[in-house]
Amino acid sequence: MMMKLRDHIPLIMIIVIGAFLATIVFSWGMDVTGDGGKSQVVGKIGKEAVGIDGFDREVQAEREKLRESKNGADISSQESRMVPRQVWENKISRSILQNSFQLMGLSASAEEIFQYIRNNPPAQVTESKEFQTNGVFDTSKFEQFLTNPANLDNEGMRMFEKQIRDMVVPMQQLQRLIDASVLVTKVEVAHAYREDNERAVFEYAAFAGATLSLDSNTVTPAMIENFYKAKSDSLFSDEQAVLYYVKVPKVAGAADEAEFVSELSDIKKRVMSHEAAFADEAKVESDDEGSAAQGGELGWFGRGAMVPAFESVAFGLDTGVVSDPIRTPFGYHLIVVEQKEMVKDSVVKVKARHILRKIRPSAQTSDSLEQIADSLRSEIEKSGFAKVAIAHAGLVVDTVGPIIKGKPFGYGLDAVTGVSHFAFNNRDGAVVEKTLEGEDGFYILGIKKKTPRGIPALASVSSAIKLHLLDSLKGAQAAQRLAEVIGKAGTAVTIANLKTIDPTVNSGTTDTVTQSRYIPNVGMQNAAVIAAFNRPVGSVSKPLVVGTTAYVVKPLFHQAIETIPWGTDPVMQVQQRLIMMQRQTVYAQWFAAQRKKISIEDKLDKYYID
Repeated sequence: MMMKLRDHIPLIMIIVIGAFLATIVFSWGMDVTGDGGKSQVVGKIGKEAVGIDGFDREVQAEREKLRESKNGADISSQESRMVPRQVWENKISRSILQNSFQLMGLSASAEEIFQYIRNNPPAQVTESKEFQTNGVFDTSKFEQFLTNPANLDNEGMRMFEKQIRDMVVPMQQLQRLIDASVLVTKVEVAHAYREDNERAVFEYAAFAGATLSLDSNTVTPAMIENFYKAKSDSLFSDEQAVLYYVKVPKVAGAADEAEFVSELSDIKKRVMSHEAAFADEAKVESDDEGSAAQGGELGWFGRGAMVPAFESVAFGLDTGVVSDPIRTPFGYHLIVVEQKEMVKDSVVKVKARHILRKIRPSAQTSDSLEQIADSLRSEIEKSGFAKVAIAHAGLVVDTVGPIIKGKPFGYGLDAVTGVSHFAFNNRDGAVVEKTLEGEDGFYILGIKKKTPRGIPALASVSSAIKLHLLDSLKGAQAAQRLAEVIGKAGTAVTIANLKTIDPTVNSGTTDTVTQSRYIPNVGMQNAAVIAAFNRPVGSVSKPLVVGTTAYVVKPLFHQAIETIPWGTDPVMQVQQRLIMMQRQTVYAQWFAAQRKKISIEDKLDKYYID
């Protein structure tokens, strides 16, 4: 047996190394490969220069893992562009943890390494016949393998032991340290248990202040200045940038659509001539990620379940006949109906399959659009955004921001590689040196204005403050409006029926609800919900403002929990949930503090723009 095991050591250790690393307590995303060549670097983490050669190997490996997770299907360009950033963040995490473990003296003894491996055999090992007796995993065989020095004398095992010693066990030790600092009190458990289990029914009425038309001049410069003086500390922000941008959308041309129709027509011919089965073609040809793996299977559906163009064809097809290519908002489809459910000579349901070809620009069209974008970029660089917008009718020049360094951008730019590097490494007035490509288009960016890290000047935030104060005023007016409607109704109309007095009021009665779940038309754990669970049954609250909306609630039923059933499974589950949440919070705070202690030089966008 041992000779047979030794023959399989390379394979077994590859399996073990990959599988064991997936058992890391917090799933912090570690990488185990080196950086390789250092002739060019994608950045520095502390004193460590991260070479492009090794880094790119990791990127390609992660992309391949992503493809494998999708059963070999191609990954989108957006998914592909996200990988380098994920790998980079993983390297930062690993570096921070390794340095911290060294400073804290966290490591593993030989006995701890052995016990960890012995007690955590991965599924790939437990399912290996070499470690089974009568088809069942045999711990003694695995121990025998581990205790034989000859089996451990190989590079794979040494690499694995190093990972356990330097990373996996220290992370468990860090978890124990974090757990020691986590304290969940009985008061907190009782409060959360009541939120989960106390039930209530209440009437509500809401008036949305966002629907009110309010003169912006209501907010005076003095009001803005007073708010700024009182709240300036809360306005502190990292570096910000406002960008100009022009987008050239990726849209398919007429020739592209004609090609889709031709391809689908060829598929129809193969199916109808019995050269191929529809389901087999769907698995290979369909762009519908949800149904392709099932051979385009859509199951049974009735009228109204599909978009009209799709439905009209599906319900009109004879069983077993493949439709001509049809166009819907989702793309071009081939449809085949396998069964029909009839009621009095009328089709009420069909069981169908389809093959979808999404409407995307071809490579040739995409190249043409990129050339257009490149030409516009050159014009903008010479003449500026405003003049180019005037010169090209229909060209939309817009602004983005302010975007904040290190935070999501929005505006569809989060998946566009190169935005952050451009925005925070160039001066006002700069234009991108190269058109940036996104999933849905090509982008030309320019820097309109930058704001350094710190408390921004009043002038740069006055517009945002004005909007905030306008919202506050709308909330106050909404409360006043709701109070007037209640006064007009008097006692003749219930809170739930206030909408009959004023149709701009949204009112009704809830189902039986809890505080910890979203309540339709009211929200979750806001002032209105809290009032509904804490007021005497039958009493009406005053108007309560949540954002710009005012609410009034009247409890009709409240099933309070007077005594907490300590020691029962439901209470223990609440306690464990709170412990896990606090553990994650403590770790996040600790990790953020450690990250601030190291210098990070990020040149990722320089190498991964495309």
